[in-house]
Amino acid sequence: MKLTILAKRIAGNILRFDNQKDSYYERIIRLKPVIASDAQMLERIASAFEYEYGDKNSVESPRMIGFGDVHTLYNVGFIRDPANERGIHVAVRLWHHDKHPYNLEERAFLLAIQLYEFEKAFENGLNPPYFAGVATWKKGGHGKRVAGFILEDVSENRKYKLTETEGWRSFFYREGTFRREKFFLDPSIIGDIEAHQYLEDRARIDLI
Repeated sequence: MKLTILAKRIAGNILRFDNQKDSYYERIIRLKPVIASDAQMLERIASAFEYEYGDKNSVESPRMIGFGDVHTLYNVGFIRDPANERGIHVAVRLWHHDKHPYNLEERAFLLAIQLYEFEKAFENGLNPPYFAGVATWKKGGHGKRVAGFILEDVSENRKYKLTETEGWRSFFYREGTFRREKFFLDPSIIGDIEAHQYLEDRARIDLI
């Protein structure tokens, strides 16, 4: 019995140590090859870009999760984190405000500011999406490459309803049958600190 209790304590200490080592940036580095090897997911991501910025009639309507003043979210599938076998619903978050999408040239700073906000929320225990990164797409393989966020779908493909919290536009409640959880889902696009490492080749997912 004593050995069992000791083993549980050791396992708990190891788990806490692993969580401390796990950074937000490391998650997209770890999950990028999982996403990049899923041909069906890549096709859904490309379809979401095409539907938002290209010819809506050329693709099947993607699974919309919801939209706000600036972004539309589409569910693109499901993966597992190889580090812990956690199941993750995946979404793309695309700018729709003025039909001038994110890109890696003059609008990269807008991506980097929000990714820093997600990272800071993770470090402060504010419950952002499990991971966040950037995906890019080029219509027909030519023209300017546009970008969007790829991140956890906290609604789990609309299984849960998300409602905006009063007074804090960045936070939303996820409404479950017996539980309400608060998530940091909508970072500000105004800020002084940017996380450009998420935009680099090592972390970015580029669709052909």
